[in-house]
This record gives sequence, structure tokens and C-alpha cells, in this order.
Amino acid sequence: MNRQPPLVIHLPPVSDKNAAEIYSCLATLTEAFASSYALQLQRYYDRQPQEQRPARFDGEPF
Repeated sequence: MNRQPPLVIHLPPVSDKNAAEIYSCLATLTEAFASSYALQLQRYYDRQPQEQRPARFDGEPF
């Protein structure tokens, strides 16, 4: 099975405040996406047992 290499995104340096705000925004977006597409995500992971569902991260951003 040919797998694509992992996506690498180079981010510019940001202040601590901006990093925390971006983290909060991404967490909100991820929660909204997961709740809106919960059934589709569940079907995908049920059909693709070799794929691992990403672990939920509830810790501090730093």
C-alpha cells in the first residue's frame, strides 16, 4: 500500500498570546466539525479499522 508522506506545514513564529488564540480557534473549529459530522466520522472509522481515530487533546496549549 502506497501511503502519502505526512503533511508538513511550516508556521511562522508568533507571540504567546497569538499562539493561544490560534489554538483556541482551532479547538473550537475541531469540536464544531466533529459534532457536525459525527455520524460520517464514525462510519469512516468503523469501515477503516487500520486507521486510528486521533486522540482527543484536552491539555494546555503549551
